[in-house]
Amino acid sequence: MTPRRVLALVATLAAALTLLLPAAAAESVTLHDGGTRLTVDYDPLFETDEIYYLDFTVVNGSGYRVEVELPDVAPRHRDLPGNGTASLSFPGATYREARYNQPLEVRLLRDGEVRANATVEFNVHVPPAGDLAHLWGAMTLLWAGVAGYVAWLHILQRRLSVRLAQMASLTCDDDA
Repeated sequence: MTPRRVLALVATLAAALTLLLPAAAAESVTLHDGGTRLTVDYDPLFETDEIYYLDFTVVNGSGYRVEVELPDVAPRHRDLPGNGTASLSFPGATYREARYNQPLEVRLLRDGEVRANATVEFNVHVPPAGDLAHLWGAMTLLWAGVAGYVAWLHILQRRLSVRLAQMASLTCDDDA
């Protein structure tokens, strides 16, 4: 095998192994205005039964405010600390149906004026109902019961066919 083929094989293997690594749940976007930096950590998947958090890391944020807008929801805002962290949350009941590629707008404001902004996308996921596990369990028991009943009927049919064959051979012997 040539060194070029070995290198290509190693690169292919490395790329395949990268696909197997777990993906990070949170993503981030950073907004700048002069010496002020706001990093927004967000999950690109909004679960309808969980609280949706946006976490902010702030450097030199005194006098700034962050405003966040989701589709069909009134914008929310928060005054930022000079340095440190802050967060905003949205209840899981904000959305009731699945939505894809929804814009999440983040604005960095000072004195009511937008100094920096970014738009990222998120998806709304509606998890299956909690009682679905009970339904699966019940259906498994039902079909296991049906399979057991069919197996029992098969055994009875075999026993009956053996008895009928024995009775037929007895009557054939009697006729001879």
